[in-house]
Amino acid sequence: MTQRLEIRNLAVAYGRTAVVHGIDLHVQAGEMVALLGANGAGKTSILRAISHQQVTAKGTLRFEGQDIIDMAAPAIALAESDQARQQAGTTAGLTAAGAMFGPVGAGVGALAGMA
Repeated sequence: MTQRLEIRNLAVAYGRTAVVHGIDLHVQAGEMVALLGANGAGKTSILRAISHQQVTAKGTLRFEGQDIIDMAAPAIALAESDQARQQAGTTAGLTAAGAMFGPVGAGVGALAGMA
């Protein structure tokens, strides 16, 4: 399988405040990956580092073999990355599958940014 995303020794900071230390993550082509953790664990900071949104990141960050650690945010957005954000109250009455994959007939690929 082809490696789509490679993160090695990622460190993230907001200004002078370090919030994530030494994260390694590899995503292969065709995989869907969930980043799970408690509140304050750094999930959003890691995603913001990947998409260059208001954070400082150091380490190795490659998308399809290309180093993107210093790439501008608009260029990264064009590289087919996507984030599903939590929204309070939107899963009431849904099954676990419905909460993860959306309304019936929406298509998992479209919701995951793969369409």
